[in-house]
Amino acid sequence: MTSNPGGSKKGFRKSLKGPDAFQKKAAESFGYFARNRGAVIGLGVGLVGLGLAIGGFQYVRSQKKDEIIMALSKVEEKANQERKVIADQRSEFEKKIKEKNEKITELTKSGDQDAEIAKLQAEIEELEKSVDALKPDESGSQKAYYAFYQEFPQSPEGLMAGVKHATYLVEQGKPKEAEVLLKDILKDVDELAILKNQVHIALISLLEDREAYQEAQSLNEALLKGSPDSLKPRLLLTKGRLFKEAGELDQAKEVFQGLLKDHAKTPEADAARSYLYLIN
Repeated sequence: MTSNPGGSKKGFRKSLKGPDAFQKKAAESFGYFARNRGAVIGLGVGLVGLGLAIGGFQYVRSQKKDEIIMALSKVEEKANQERKVIADQRSEFEKKIKEKNEKITELTKSGDQDAEIAKLQAEIEELEKSVDALKPDESGSQKAYYAFYQEFPQSPEGLMAGVKHATYLVEQGKPKEAEVLLKDILKDVDELAILKNQVHIALISLLEDREAYQEAQSLNEALLKGSPDSLKPRLLLTKGRLFKEAGELDQAKEVFQGLLKDHAKTPEADAARSYLYLIN
């Protein structure tokens, strides 16, 4: 495959795993339930006819939201436990590194301890490698996220759980499974504009990775038609890059030149210049 600045796997994670996005949405859901619960309780048993029917609907809807939030909290608890294991291990390694650095400081003051200092420095390097290699075993929580998505596939929380699991699949080297899952999710995100955009972009990245340029271009075009101005430079850059990687260089040049003309002060314009240099 040709060079792809901002490689798709890295870009995939960036597009889907914004810090605490899932937790923020869960918090919003808690707020929604809190705001509506009082109105439901206040309906009273005296309402009849249409009023009673509406009250019953609100009650059922709130109960469903409560059920979703409780299920989500269990999944998040499992994920937090997995992260805590890694945090505790990192803390132990960092404690040992600190102790060895303090020992080096003492030896440096005493002088003529080069061999011992070198030994400690080598040990610190190994500890730092161990810290860098730490990765949580997310298999338990990811199984739970996927089960949560399957149980609540049309709720915002369930859809984001599905996206979270798709990200995990990519990181586990299973992009085709992630692609299938994201295509299913895409069917139910029409009313969630931000999530819809993220799923589109992630799918485009996966399709580009396996050189399915025509399908990726089709998705990108669909997203470009209704995109906000803030997203257009990124999508135009993707459009040009897909043309380039498909060997359609004239079309790529036209898109990149248009990007430079219409969005000259954006980071994407700088990338477009680089692509034009490579093409020419």
